[in-house]
Amino acid sequence: MLHHAAERRDARRGGPTLPGAHALQPQCRGQRIPGTEQKRLCLCRLDRVSSYRFDFANRLGKLKLNILTLVIALLGLSFLGIHYGSKPWTPTRIVGVVIGLPSLALLVLARIELGSSFSVRPKAQTLVTHGLYSRIRNPIYVFGGLVVAGIFLYVNKPRALWIFVAIIPLQIYRARQEEKILQARFGDEYQRYKSRIWF
Repeated sequence: MLHHAAERRDARRGGPTLPGAHALQPQCRGQRIPGTEQKRLCLCRLDRVSSYRFDFANRLGKLKLNILTLVIALLGLSFLGIHYGSKPWTPTRIVGVVIGLPSLALLVLARIELGSSFSVRPKAQTLVTHGLYSRIRNPIYVFGGLVVAGIFLYVNKPRALWIFVAIIPLQIYRARQEEKILQARFGDEYQRYKSRIWF
């Protein structure tokens, strides 16, 4: 009698009713355990852990790449600063510094705000609308170009600015490709975003 009472309690709790029944765990969602009235679900924790580890490894890889890119850029700029720092300060070089340094700070900020949505190829991962992106649709293109222009002026080679004759059309083309992808992905939300920004 005590044995039957224990079985009834286990049944109400959804626990095992047979010796060793605790080992008969379901291997997929929706499978019933013999001797119970409650439907038990498998949470597939191993799959979740594997997915979390993959996502963490992916983000860590992107973070390392971003840090490496930033370090290389800073080393290059430091070299330019040291190498050309002793040369005469002409109005052209001063203009280069005035343009380049603020643009560099804004470029880094735009890259941080973009986060994991950054990609070399045009992709529609997340619609970023905060910070600089709340006023400028492509701040990385804008401030990246200004940084390059500032560097050319700082090294006193203004004729190198002719390279923008080729760079600007390429950037416009890339921006339009990204716009098509974002429009297809986010639809009206992207249209509302475009109506709020400056350019």
